[in-house]
Amino acid sequence: MPSIVVANSLELAPIPPELEELNVLERQLIAKILPFAKIVALPKGRQRTVHGAVVCVPSEVETTVNSLPRPSAEAQLLQVKLKLKIKYKGYQHFYTVNMKNVLAGLRKLKDAHPQYSDVAIDESATFESLQGDRPVDEEDARRDNPDAA
Repeated sequence: MPSIVVANSLELAPIPPELEELNVLERQLIAKILPFAKIVALPKGRQRTVHGAVVCVPSEVETTVNSLPRPSAEAQLLQVKLKLKIKYKGYQHFYTVNMKNVLAGLRKLKDAHPQYSDVAIDESATFESLQGDRPVDEEDARRDNPDAA
């Protein structure tokens, strides 16, 4: 770290271990705002730049986290497949989400960050309580959200 940073007391605070062990998707699940930008490599050197506008989309953390089922056992892993668009057949990314880590990270944010104090976590949601729910069908998703196509 540059010496001027330390001299001006601008050093960064350590990241809590609950947040440090989250993977990319787990961080996005508990983020209040999701930024989208096109990042390109500059022709010389190893630098990168943002090309075009940066769009920040607000996210409903409480709705997202409470809609994900939680296994009742210790192995709280969910396999998540992400598509670019619902109408596409293939998947862009595969992630494994550890719900134990997501909930621990969200609890830490609730304790430490004032903007997360209003988030309520439904601790009773398990696989068993969501058995009546069915997976989202592509036709249902298009009917519910015609702009998604």
